[in-house]
Amino acid sequence: MKEKILIVDDEERMRKLIVAYLKRDGYETIEAENGEKAINICELTTTLEVVASWVISSNEDKFTKLTRQNQPLLYLVLHYNLYL
Repeated sequence: MKEKILIVDDEERMRKLIVAYLKRDGYETIEAENGEKAINICELTTTLEVVASWVISSNEDKFTKLTRQNQPLLYLVLHYNLYL
């Protein structure tokens, strides 16, 4: 199994789309719809490799400190524009 990736996005449709692409490529995923839930997941999970997030919250400092002290982690902030 490839790395475990936490996907954080408040838009369920986009979060599900990202998860579907990653699962198709063999990655294990965990989902959170906001920064607070992402922090809770990071506190309980020690096997995360990557956090991909669209949500920039007031808890960002806490999240950054938590992930640095608990495990080495790649933290990506996603930016996308949808023109439909």
